[in-house]
Amino acid sequence: MMIYKIENIFKNSERRDLLKQCKPYLNHIPTCPAIQTYSDLCNKSHLKPFFNIIKNKIEENTKLKLNITKSWMNLDYGDKENIFWHNHEGYYYSAVYYIQTLPFFSSGTLFEEHGFIRMKQNSLLLFPSHLIHGTPSHPFSFIKRYTLAIDFMMS
Repeated sequence: MMIYKIENIFKNSERRDLLKQCKPYLNHIPTCPAIQTYSDLCNKSHLKPFFNIIKNKIEENTKLKLNITKSWMNLDYGDKENIFWHNHEGYYYSAVYYIQTLPFFSSGTLFEEHGFIRMKQNSLLLFPSHLIHGTPSHPFSFIKRYTLAIDFMMS
């Protein structure tokens, strides 16, 4: 199993539209760090076209046939307590799509084994779900970082 980096997932207008359509679902969920949506975004009919684009981009770039099982959006402000080391055990692959990031500080994901993997805004990092990872911190707490997390099973 490999780690894949896929750039330019959406047109800029589509990326902004995805952010706008997901923001209303953000919540303070008691068991979760930062602010996030519930894990059912992929089941919302008006968001399905976005998930189809993501799925197609993954297949084009990796030849993997994956089914989206869960998805949620995260909002964080770079606080160290939001690193929250975890994995997505029980799934095959997981992905982070970087909707809106702060270049040079929080654009990427921190992995226990692999260190920090830097990613650009509008790119997607696909990795084996068992890898332990977290959100990197940054010193500019006034800047919001939005990511979309997705869990996959094999088709």
